[in-house]
Amino acid sequence: MKVQHTQGPWETHQETEGRCSVRICKPDSSERGCHSIAEAEILGIPRLEAEANARLIAAAPELLAALVKLRKAAPQPTRATAMAYQEAYFDASFLIERAKGETK
Repeated sequence: MKVQHTQGPWETHQETEGRCSVRICKPDSSERGCHSIAEAEILGIPRLEAEANARLIAAAPELLAALVKLRKAAPQPTRATAMAYQEAYFDASFLIERAKGETK
């Protein structure tokens, strides 16, 4: 059975109630205002770095969607395509497959 990730958009929330943590969540109409996707306590790295990591994680659904859109708009490269484009295309394809759990 193939499991899909929680659809975006996701956002970050910084918590400081006795500990430093970052929460990734999907906005909803609940009392809390969002459905938690992941929460991590910040240990061993500077808080600003942890917050930057959280923003990157929260962007994952949109990054995946952009890569899928790019791959559809720009089909398999031809010989006339530049080497840099080919490398980017194959990187995008690999990352899409990895994000969707399709790699071995």
